[in-house]
Amino acid sequence: MLTHPQQDSSVEEILFRVVSKITKILQAPLVWIGIAPHGQSLLSIAAAAGPAASSFADMRVSVDPDTSEGNGPSGRAIRSGQPYVCHRDDPVMAPWRDLAVTQGIEGFAGAPFYFGDGDRGIVSIYRRDSETFPEDIVGLISHLAEDLGAFLDRRKTALELTRLRRYQKVLEILQQEMLRQPAPEILYQRLAQLLMEYTDALGVVVWMVKAGSEWLQHAAVAARSKEREEALLGLRVSLNPDQFPHGQMAAARVYHAAAPLVIEDVQKDQGIRAGWGESLNREVQALGGWPIFAGGGLTPVAVLMVESTEANYFSPALQNLLNQLAGSIHIALDEYHSRQQLAAERESHAWQAHHDCLTGLPNRLGLARRLGDAMARALRHERLLGVGMLDLDDFKAINDAHGHAMGDRLLMDLAGRLKQALRHTDFAARLGGDEFVLVLEDLRDLGDLETIIAKVGEALELPFSLAEGLTIQVRGSLGLTVFPLDDSDADLLLRHADQALYVSKAAKEQRNQYWSYYNDALDQRRKTGRTLRSLLSAGGLRVFYQPVLDLASNHIVGIEALARLENSEGAILLPKEFLPQFNPEDQRTLTQLMLSQAIVDLTELDKAGHALWVSVNVTPELLLSGTCLRCLDGILAAGNIDPSRIVLEILEGSDFLSMDEARERILDIKALGVRVALDDIGSAYSSLLRLKDLPIDEIKLDQAFVHTLKVNPNGLHFIQTLLDLSRSLRVDFVAEGCETADVLDALKVLNVPMVQGYAIAPAMPIDVLHDWLRRSPPLREDSLYSLLGIFAHHLAYVSLIQGLAVKNPQWLAGLPLQDALSSPVTTAIAALGLAGTTIDIAHHAYHRVLEATIKAFRAEGAVDWTAAEDAASFFQQVLLNAIRETNGHRLFPQP
Repeated sequence: MLTHPQQDSSVEEILFRVVSKITKILQAPLVWIGIAPHGQSLLSIAAAAGPAASSFADMRVSVDPDTSEGNGPSGRAIRSGQPYVCHRDDPVMAPWRDLAVTQGIEGFAGAPFYFGDGDRGIVSIYRRDSETFPEDIVGLISHLAEDLGAFLDRRKTALELTRLRRYQKVLEILQQEMLRQPAPEILYQRLAQLLMEYTDALGVVVWMVKAGSEWLQHAAVAARSKEREEALLGLRVSLNPDQFPHGQMAAARVYHAAAPLVIEDVQKDQGIRAGWGESLNREVQALGGWPIFAGGGLTPVAVLMVESTEANYFSPALQNLLNQLAGSIHIALDEYHSRQQLAAERESHAWQAHHDCLTGLPNRLGLARRLGDAMARALRHERLLGVGMLDLDDFKAINDAHGHAMGDRLLMDLAGRLKQALRHTDFAARLGGDEFVLVLEDLRDLGDLETIIAKVGEALELPFSLAEGLTIQVRGSLGLTVFPLDDSDADLLLRHADQALYVSKAAKEQRNQYWSYYNDALDQRRKTGRTLRSLLSAGGLRVFYQPVLDLASNHIVGIEALARLENSEGAILLPKEFLPQFNPEDQRTLTQLMLSQAIVDLTELDKAGHALWVSVNVTPELLLSGTCLRCLDGILAAGNIDPSRIVLEILEGSDFLSMDEARERILDIKALGVRVALDDIGSAYSSLLRLKDLPIDEIKLDQAFVHTLKVNPNGLHFIQTLLDLSRSLRVDFVAEGCETADVLDALKVLNVPMVQGYAIAPAMPIDVLHDWLRRSPPLREDSLYSLLGIFAHHLAYVSLIQGLAVKNPQWLAGLPLQDALSSPVTTAIAALGLAGTTIDIAHHAYHRVLEATIKAFRAEGAVDWTAAEDAASFFQQVLLNAIRETNGHRLFPQP
């Protein structure tokens, strides 16, 4: 009878069909089923059928032995656990005898059943005066009662599991949405909405605690009916426990106890009934409240209240789930507030660290940061850069005469005028006092520079109105130097500008203009050039070699030849110190000497058992000249080296005048067997054009991208893109500038084929290289021992998933996903001592969301990837923050 009940039928409907069927089969005057939930003594009639059902509708039956209704056959059967059969004249039937006589009922048979956690019930069958019970009535009714108990047990378990799944769904969805870091108010509203959408709760209220308020504020309200929602919106909850009844409300009790509160039978709780008044209707049977915390505080910032139409609604498992839900919101609130505070602090600190608080101009640190970039742009765009040191004449006298407040006002007004006078490509900085620096970019010649400083002079000449009745006239002095005519570093440029400033100030009474140039720059440049060229011709060239590591084999496979000059004092000069002074003829001589020496050194390395290739830098101009080809042909003919072991690296510099001619020259060189590489790929747009159009064998990533990975890990995106490009073009790939262990870790994770840099070895003379190759231990082969390596692994993994999703979704559907526990990232996080931190939590969250997304994709064939992308971006951002916060300090040893 109860083997396959319809799943969409209610318990009451099923039980009514049961008693109706028994009534029909036995022609019984009355059959009923009563249930007493755990803790209750009165039986409620769950279902009744038969001609006498309406007459017995108000019948009171109990299991309490201290009452007459509890000493009837039903109460005795339930307490004893045995069926009970009796005649209406039996003394136990006394409370119902008159009614039984009226309805022609002569006998009773009942059997108890039990289910759930202490719930009890009975199935009761009555017979007429003229009938008798079947002989096996006790066995039949016992079996029926047993089936009823088993059915109600299964039904209750199924209901509980369904309910738990729904609340679990709310938790999962909310955790995914938390990755977007919503504001608390939005999070509370979404919580209430999801609980209403996915669960069978009657109503939900999220109360928010606002500083200084004496009342809890509605943050979100949702209910099954508009009337219920309006009733909840009408509730008032006081934070004063002595204010009756509003201070006795359940939400207030949760807030003050700072602990969950569950009321299984609301109708029996006098405090709740008094506080809620008319808003507590008969539907509300159970009520639960959970405090929501933020930060390390012990006082809740919000309270979640959930109400149900069922008594004993909040099972231990459901309470645990709601505890998790409140805990997840705690984490989300902490992350939101931390991120907001951190962003504000960083923005404030970054601005204060790089700006002058009085004028708002860049300060000394801000100047240093921007001046280096301006110098790089000047070289890249082949333009001049003006650097000027400006101060006011007799500023101390102004301060003494009018006070420091007026002096500050003058400096602020001057800063504003400088901003207006300069172009958008220029900027002014304040070093302190009345000392300003002007950085003037994108100058074609000195005429451009003087046009700009003339406008600055006009701005200086205008009177300054500092206060009512106080207008003053000031004069200024300016010292200028011009980069790269003055080929100095940033600090020296400022010193040279300062020296020119003092020349201008010293002549302020006789000068025709308010500025003065640093005049020694060009003369010094000429002298230096002559000295350096003489070193080259006098045998001062020293060839250093930097090893290139093949990451797949963990072996040194090549070396790059790097030019050095040794001066008369034995000091070694770097290329940046002499190459800018060399003319084209010097460049040709240098390249020829480098190639000749490299082949000699390769031969010596071969004898020592080190078969390596060597690369030599060559300018585009030299490559296009016939000299390069003739030089190569002669050098190769004189030696005994396989030409494929020679790589010519085309340096980034001026563009080829003719791409067709460049292609022909490169093909001529390749015909000799020599390989050609494109150096500093990505340092300029022209290099990418060359990569597309020229028949090269190898690309070398500009070391600037690798150098900055620790402060800008997003550069790994660019490296991965270039890697994919090199694979599609089938050319070799070398990453220069690998200076630290964590950068090496990240490049290894991305499967970069070859690397060079200080993490492998510095450039060294040939004799030192011999010793290094003989004794150098192998580098560590394990990876993922750094935050940067973890970032690279995550980048590669996300790229794989996204690539499959776009190119071949069916492969993705069959891909065995790596869970967080089996991921090498989890091992690396633990090894770095970061288990349980935000990094660890975000990593696990990403894998959970990705797993759920893939499962949905497998089931539905199409799915929204937004949640997975958001989870990936969140984990990436957490890693970025952690990497940047280390400020370049290693968390691990170098290999």
